[in-house]
Amino acid sequence: MPYQKRPMFKMLGMLLLISVVQAATLFKVPLTTSLIAGDPAVPDRNAAFMTTVSLQAGNFQTWSNVLVDTGSCLVWVGGTDQQQYIPGSHSVPMNESFGAGYGSAGASGTAYLDRVTLGEATVNRQVIGAANYSYMSSFEPFDGILGLGVPGCNGGEVSGYSTTPTFVEGLVAEGSIESPVFGIYIPPLSEEGISEGTGDITFGGIDESRISGEIVWIPQIPPYTNRYVLNISSVSYGSTVVQSEPVATYTDTGNVALGLPFDAFFAIYQTVPGAGLDITSDLQGSITFSLNTSADALLPVTISFQGVNSSLDISIPSSKYLVPKSLYPTLNMTDDVLHSWILPGVLGQNFLQNVYSAYDQENHLIGFANLA
Repeated sequence: MPYQKRPMFKMLGMLLLISVVQAATLFKVPLTTSLIAGDPAVPDRNAAFMTTVSLQAGNFQTWSNVLVDTGSCLVWVGGTDQQQYIPGSHSVPMNESFGAGYGSAGASGTAYLDRVTLGEATVNRQVIGAANYSYMSSFEPFDGILGLGVPGCNGGEVSGYSTTPTFVEGLVAEGSIESPVFGIYIPPLSEEGISEGTGDITFGGIDESRISGEIVWIPQIPPYTNRYVLNISSVSYGSTVVQSEPVATYTDTGNVALGLPFDAFFAIYQTVPGAGLDITSDLQGSITFSLNTSADALLPVTISFQGVNSSLDISIPSSKYLVPKSLYPTLNMTDDVLHSWILPGVLGQNFLQNVYSAYDQENHLIGFANLA
């Protein structure tokens, strides 16, 4: 999608490098997942999953802990306590500032055009924020954000520009990939909170080796410049349908939970004998189960989607939606109940670790597939 510019300002396009179109290919970028502990001394610092990549830019610099965020679309590095961006031979000052907010967190600094590399993927003229200040206590520790959200969702984040091109748009504009499509495989966490293997982002298409069967493409709900919003068609607990009407939600790689629509959430809460609500841990509001309830007695949660040409059921067993007991201390949980990742809300990391997810920005589609 072409970026937009306020008429009174210079055109960003004059600074963009016009590249020779290359043969289309797929670019894979390794990513890792870790669980960051909460900090009771910091009110807005809750435990969170961090899916991160390594990014190269500036003066031959590498930031190895850059958060992958499908809910925003600006790229920035540095910050208050992190490695500062130093302009290099490919850096072009935009003579503008940037500022990005994420609820109770954010960053600000100076905007550049620079060569930005993620694994095999490079954009030669990418808008990047060089943060000289950040207030990121709710997301620490990491040293930047790779925004992979929908084009246009960074409106006003670079002064003087209504929007700026995303990393995916840059890959298309420079001929590295044919279309703005990418897929994400997020590895699950072990009971110790360590990533089980390496995940990846595939730019230019999807990684067929990661999926079983066909990918189901679900229409994105407009407006298309906000988030990757889609409909859940139904939710079941075991064989009981607990949500029968379509409900809008969105994916968020920076969210911990297995987020369910409110009706489905409360139906499960009311259905399971001895179920309760967590009111003290870093997963406040999540469903808990009695210690008298065995994990084998808890039924799978199945989330169903209606795609353009087919449907898909993602079944998540209790072994996947129960929090491993070894993580209770990290999440400030008590051991007098069984804790779960189930919260009302969005399709966060506990869901995304159970599927392969993909995003087609040109055709406004979100894809899911069962894992191989």
